[in-house]
Amino acid sequence: MPKTKNNDIELLLSKAEEIYELYKIDECEELLLDIIIRLNPTYKELSIEISDPDTVIGSIKEMPTSKVSATHIAKLLLLCGNVISRKKNRDMLSVKYYNEAVKYTNPKKNELLYAQINNEMGTMYRLKGEIDTAIHKHFDALRVFEILNNENEIAHAKSNIAEVYKDIGRYKDALDYLYEVQLYAYKSTNKIKYAGVLVNIGAIFKSMRDSQTALGYYYKALAIFEEMQYRQGLAVVIGNIGSTTENQNEARKCLFCAFELFRQLDMKYDEARILGSIGLYYASLCDYDNAMIYFQKSLRNNKALGRKKLISHSYHNIGVVYCLQEYSGFDLKKSEYYIHSALKIDEEVQNYDHMIYPLRALAEVYERQGRWELCSAMYKRCDMLKEEVRNHHLLIDAKNKEFEKLLNEKEMERKSAYDEVSCQLRKAQEQILRKSLELTSYIDSQKRMRLEIEDAFNQSITTTQAIQKVKKLVEDIPESAMNWQKFYLEFQVVYPDYQRKIYTRIPALTQAEFRVSCMILIGLHTTDIATMLFISERTVERHRLHLRHKLNISTATSLQSVLASL
Repeated sequence: MPKTKNNDIELLLSKAEEIYELYKIDECEELLLDIIIRLNPTYKELSIEISDPDTVIGSIKEMPTSKVSATHIAKLLLLCGNVISRKKNRDMLSVKYYNEAVKYTNPKKNELLYAQINNEMGTMYRLKGEIDTAIHKHFDALRVFEILNNENEIAHAKSNIAEVYKDIGRYKDALDYLYEVQLYAYKSTNKIKYAGVLVNIGAIFKSMRDSQTALGYYYKALAIFEEMQYRQGLAVVIGNIGSTTENQNEARKCLFCAFELFRQLDMKYDEARILGSIGLYYASLCDYDNAMIYFQKSLRNNKALGRKKLISHSYHNIGVVYCLQEYSGFDLKKSEYYIHSALKIDEEVQNYDHMIYPLRALAEVYERQGRWELCSAMYKRCDMLKEEVRNHHLLIDAKNKEFEKLLNEKEMERKSAYDEVSCQLRKAQEQILRKSLELTSYIDSQKRMRLEIEDAFNQSITTTQAIQKVKKLVEDIPESAMNWQKFYLEFQVVYPDYQRKIYTRIPALTQAEFRVSCMILIGLHTTDIATMLFISERTVERHRLHLRHKLNISTATSLQSVLASL
């Protein structure tokens, strides 16, 4: 296998990022595995998979440090985590990748990468219920993205913040953020991303018990996913429609279609969830035999995934069906076993909101068995639990108020930072405008001087006379106009970190390419740059091509925009 260079890895990682943004997850996963094997060929013969973070991280730790930079490793780990998160619908395995990526990232030297990792970590903390940590992660990331004016990452952070607002019941704030994200997605022309935002907005309306509006958003997203043939999106939105619609035929069709897609895509978390929804669908039709089949399947999947709350739900649903005389397998002993198992898990994980259901169900089982003391004890415990649940909700409300206070503080910090950056940007733009006017004036004078030099040669009888006239013209040029160093000192006032950033991105950048990049950054055209630097337009175009090649961007991408985003 040929020796792998850092530049090669940079190009491959950039390609992987591009593929990931296009939601081609399987293709991105294959490319990431190829990168890992290129960096550590000893793993070529092993059946390594991105879904096995321990093996992947182990292979990365064994890589020769001369082959790859810490930044490249961090990007690789971040992408691996993102692939798992998107492919497995936010599988917690992603956390292992993100935790490892942080170790390879210097927050001072690579703000963007560090913020990207923090933003993804915030989502994982939110899913674990650590809302305060999630808030800090998301808002800290958003602040960096806004300073860097990275619209793609701004939209991603705002989408995550919307999920936080949804979790604490602030649906209006969640929608406000998602409407902003919707605009970003529309501007990006990424249809899959836009449809994903529609699904999230629909989910908010479903939480607000506005099923019709939710379905409207789901159907819009469905049309886009079908057009783009994005199967994962189709699976999610079809499942959402199935669990939202009141039309029983449509519900059945959607739930089974979603289940088949989740199964084919190996999305086990969603597969387990949709199996439970199918069981509830059959139970609503009083088809308890089929309901039991799907509740049992859901239980097996949830056990394999270790999802305790959903295991409890499955136990409870199975126990309730066993308690029904209409069910062909009616069995009160089995009903007691399953419902008691659900109660035990709820007590273990302190799932007070769900605990009331197995308690009531157990009371009914004991009543049917004629075990009156136990039945009475269960009903009394139900009454006591109601008070516990009320107190628990008061605690949750108090905690949510703390989260709201923290969110408000973060919003104020963000606004203050954004206003400060906007002010600095406005001043910088005014300064750039002033300098551009000065440069335009200088360039015009240079053009006039060239014409005068040509006239001097054309009108002079001897070479000596021509040289004397040209010498006089050159002496009349102000020193400040000819001095690159003086120009660059002014440039650094507006762009103090530009040189460090571009040389970090392109270590092999030449001095001539650097000078041309500075001119491109402030908006000068090829003709003006040629005049300013006393080089031909063809040379300027060659430097432009070299810059594009070294930045790995196509001719369709604005070079000035890329340089401005460094």
